This record gives sequence, C-alpha cells and structure tokens, in this order.
Amino acid sequence: NMQTLILMQDVPASGKSFYAELIKSGLERNGYTKVVITSADDFFLDINGQCVFNQALLSKAHNECYFQTETALLNGNSFVIVDNTNMKSGWVHRYKQLARKLNVDLQVVHTYTIPEVCKRRNNERQYGKALSETVMNKFISMTSDNLTL
Repeated sequence: NMQTLILMQDVPASGKSFYAELIKSGLERNGYTKVVITSADDFFLDINGQCVFNQALLSKAHNECYFQTETALLNGNSFVIVDNTNMKSGWVHRYKQLARKLNVDLQVVHTYTIPEVCKRRNNERQYGKALSETVMNKFISMTSDNLTL
C-alpha cells in the first residue's frame, strides 16, 4: 500500500511528458489503477486545451501543481508523477519535504536529453508553449548543476 511520488526532471522539450505518460500507462498495465500526473503546464491550458503561457504566473502555476500533487497523494493515489522541469533545488526541496511529511517514496526520473534535441523540439512546439532561445539556454546551463536530491 506504499505510495510513490515521481518527479520528472530535465529541460523543457526533453520528453518529460512523453515519459510520464509512458510510466503511467506501464503502471496501469501492471494493475495500478490510481496513477495521476500533475503539471504546472496544466495551469496554462485554456478551455480548448491550448497552452497560453504567462511567465508572470509561473510561480502560481507551480504552487497549484504542488497543491494538486499533495491532494492526489492524500486521496490515496498509488503513484503521483510530477511532470515539471524540477530544475531548481527549491522546487525539488518542496516535493522532498512533502514526501517525508506524507511518508511516501520519492523517485526522480531525469531524461538526459541532449540540448540540440530539446532546442529543436522547443522550436516545433505549438504557439504559446515554445520558450525563447534565452530561456532555453538558461535551462540548459542548469543541467551541469547537481539536479537531483
């Protein structure tokens, strides 16, 4: 009956959402019925499912994702997958504290996608979700840091 909190981690457009869905479907195929994915990106979806990103609201989006993650765990979901970049130590620390508080396992899944692939994928993203080259380079420069716990 142990619960697991999984943090996806890597730069934008690295494939985190793809792998989060792959993990979720694999768990479900193996009989786990209570698997949830939370994401700060969901905060920016309009009623048509299109991303309307607003940098000024990013902190609010992360707080909402954290709240949804905590709620999903409190509701007894076996696995909760946080599909964010989780590149800043403060973001990871909050989830680490949550896992301790709720006594759930914590795993970090880092996709290790090469920067050129992330940049190409970012440029191919739908309008509103693609990040500027400056922002992408900032995230990519963070990959040399110690990203996990």
